[in-house]
Parts: sequence; C-alpha cells; structure tokens
Amino acid sequence: PALPPSTPPSTPPSLPVPPTMLPPTLPPLLPSNLSFCEAHQYLNDLTLVELDFSTVCDSNLTINNLGGLGPKSGQDPVIVYPNISRYDGTAWNLNVSTVNDNAYEVTDPKLNGCHEKSKMGQLGYKRNKTSNLRFTLWRADTGEKASLPAFFLSLLDLDAGKGLKEIESVGVVGWKTFFSHPNPHISVSDLVPDASSGTYSATVTATHARVANAEDPMELTLEQRKAAIAFLFVDTSEFTMSLSTLNTKDPDGNRVVQFSGPSALVDFNTCPSPSPSSPPPTAPPPAQPTIMLPSTPPSLPPSLPP
Repeated sequence: PALPPSTPPSTPPSLPVPPTMLPPTLPPLLPSNLSFCEAHQYLNDLTLVELDFSTVCDSNLTINNLGGLGPKSGQDPVIVYPNISRYDGTAWNLNVSTVNDNAYEVTDPKLNGCHEKSKMGQLGYKRNKTSNLRFTLWRADTGEKASLPAFFLSLLDLDAGKGLKEIESVGVVGWKTFFSHPNPHISVSDLVPDASSGTYSATVTATHARVANAEDPMELTLEQRKAAIAFLFVDTSEFTMSLSTLNTKDPDGNRVVQFSGPSALVDFNTCPSPSPSSPPPTAPPPAQPTIMLPSTPPSLPPSLPP
C-alpha cells in the first residue's frame, strides 16, 4: 500500500461534483430543492427591474429592421424596444441585433418585433439556419450601454410541429438561474459555467408538439407553463441567444420565438406571505449549492461567433 504523505495537506481534497451540482467556485443563485415561493426570499436582496413588453408593443416599433431585412427597411439593422423599463431615474431601451449578419435569415420579416396580441416580443427565423442574436440594454438619457441590477426574461411557446418535426431549440448565454415547470415540456442541456462572469449558458429544446400560443405571459395555461422558461439575469447589460430548428422538413419555412420579461412562471404575487411564527427556510451550506438542472452531465455547446 502507498505510504501516507510526510505532512498533511493544507486543504482537504475536493470531492467529485455530482452531475446536478455546479463547481463550488461558481455557486448558483438559488438551490433547486426550494419551491418557487420559497425561493422568493433569496431574491429579496436583488433589485428586480421589470422588462415590460406589453407597454412597448401597444404602439408600433419605430425601428424594426433586424439584420437589415425589414419590415422597416432603410434603418439601422436592429430592433429597438424603447422604454422597456425604468431604473435609476431614466428609461431604458432594449436593442436586438445579429451577431453575424450573414447568419440571420427570415422569410417573413413581419414576424419580427411584437406578438400580434401585443403582450410580448417576437422574433422569426428561418428553419434551416442557426440565428445568433445579441440583446443589449441602453440608458435612454445618455445613449450608453449599461447594466440593470436584475431582471427576468421568459421564453414562451417552445414547442414542435406534428410528429415532433420542426423542434424549437434556443441557446441562452449570460444568465444566473432559471425557473421552469416541475414537469416541463422542454429539456435543458449543454450547461456551461463562465468563470469570468459567474454566469451560465444552456440550450432549451422543446419536447412536445403543438402547444397553444400564449396571448398574455402572465396568464398561461398549464400546458403553456410547461412550454416556457424564465431566466434570471443579474448585473447584466448584454446577453446572447441562438435560435435553431431541429428535425426540419421545410427548410424555407419560419419558426418564431416569443419572449417577455416576467411571466406566470415568476409571478411572486401568487406566493403567500410568510407567517411571522414560521421563520423562512434556512439556506443550505454554501459548500453544496445546487440548481434547477437536468440530471445528466452537460456537454459543451458550440461557441457563438465573436
């Protein structure tokens, strides 16, 4: 047998990290064994700022020309959601642009901008292309890119066509944690931590077909909740998203992704106030953080172009 070392190690050896646990150097914001309402206390120290697409989409967007493809041609090749939020005494705008103009295609650019029911944003993309997009927050008073302290972005109506054809798959980079239904109609894979920012990336893929389109993100049916996910961003000015379609039979057709700020998945108004006689649950030890993730180890997703 091997002899023990002459001197004890200065620190104990690191334990293996189970598939459902993140590296100890990057603890998640929320432990996964909490219910949504129990998790509310962990968000109390954050300044949550609402991204309100319902107000923005009540009127036509003045700049709506993603990738230079229209529908409002002759403008900067972006979509601008003006006055999406208010914080620090000023309005904030949200710009959506392409990471690589040549990689973005859409057959019907009128799909871009807002959902027809005017409660959420919407982006169209061609089924045979992976579209890499950048979401950037700007102060309206100075025109400078800047970070909001914390906000939600919810993806809605993630589904597939009949026979699980045309499966929607969305990659999101730069979030802290997420909320989804306990029995979701989506899978979350390719989880990758970014040590430099303390954030994560993952791919969300639909697993069920033909979920009815949502009309109001705060009024979702059970099936619509199962086909949605809400990401929490903290101290963020910019994040990226990739849109693709799996198992397509119509490469020239379009798919759409719908999104909002808060949604019924993260409606804290539905949570009862904690009883004064019952103290809130104690956070687990920081050495063993967990997060709402799939049980299988992640694999690295393809990197977005710079």
